Order: sequence, then C-alpha cells, then structure tokens
Amino acid sequence: MNQSGLLMSLGGRLLVALMLIAVLALAMWWVMQP
Repeated sequence: MNQSGLLMSLGGRLLVALMLIAVLALAMWWVMQP
C-alpha cells in the first residue's frame, strides 16, 4: 500500500516536470520564431 502511494507521488511529480519542460520548450520555440 505504501509502495503504491510512493509510486503515485513519484508519477505525479514526473508528470508535472514533463509539463513544465514542455511549456518551457514551447516558449523557447515561440520566442525563436521570426
């Protein structure tokens, strides 16, 4: 039970990190546009 909870927490953090990276990449790409 505890292990699955930890896994869910880790997955949530990973999802948030991926979303942040995607937003940053999109912003950088948008700024680079002529």
